[in-house]
Amino acid sequence: MQKTVLIRNTEIRVTDILELIAKGNSYKQILTELPQLNIGDIMAAAQFCNEIISDLIVEGDHIRLEGRLTLTAKIVNLTKLRQEHPRAYEKWEPAEDDNLKRLFQQGKRINEISEILMRQPGAILSRLRMMGLIKDRQAS
Repeated sequence: MQKTVLIRNTEIRVTDILELIAKGNSYKQILTELPQLNIGDIMAAAQFCNEIISDLIVEGDHIRLEGRLTLTAKIVNLTKLRQEHPRAYEKWEPAEDDNLKRLFQQGKRINEISEILMRQPGAILSRLRMMGLIKDRQAS
């Protein structure tokens, strides 16, 4: 289950604010686009991320986060990965979900679907699980 961090009594995610900052929006532009926020909310989002990032430990191609929570992740070179799977880590569109469901129901194997949809086999499995088409340990 994916969890998100929201800003106080809003439905606005911290990542929504960070995406706007990353796209080059000024604080004023963010406040215009998201009028339920104030300047303190934007600063709180940045501070939240700063606290997480300052706890990161990078070892080779792995990242470890230690603090109130512990997380270990692998660094991925998207440029290299997208040479083989051009849609890796891109947002799934509704039409793509429909296509995935259709291909799976036609009996296509995970690797075949991966090639057709230009995504990693693990992403195909995760999406099929999320859609309830396969059980947690089932793989085709």
